[in-house]
Amino acid sequence: MAINSPIYLFILVAGLATFPIVSLLKKIAKRSIDDDSCRFNFYLRPAILKYFSWVIFIVTIHFLMTAASMPDKAMRQALFGLSIILLLIMGKK
Repeated sequence: MAINSPIYLFILVAGLATFPIVSLLKKIAKRSIDDDSCRFNFYLRPAILKYFSWVIFIVTIHFLMTAASMPDKAMRQALFGLSIILLLIMGKK
């Protein structure tokens, strides 16, 4: 299969878009916990972090399952690499 196949490009773009979205939501959650003027924000941060840690976990499992069925060795290695990076991000939270 060619590397420029639409499904490969979609997986690559979706994987790369995960990182800025998660970091932005972590910044929003951290900023909301630092602002003591609103009690709702205090309860919002753990919910956001818990939800997105599950999202990262599910996306990682999806990447691993997709990578296991890829015939192209380069894409398989790229998806395994993205999975490892996502697990590192999840462990850093």
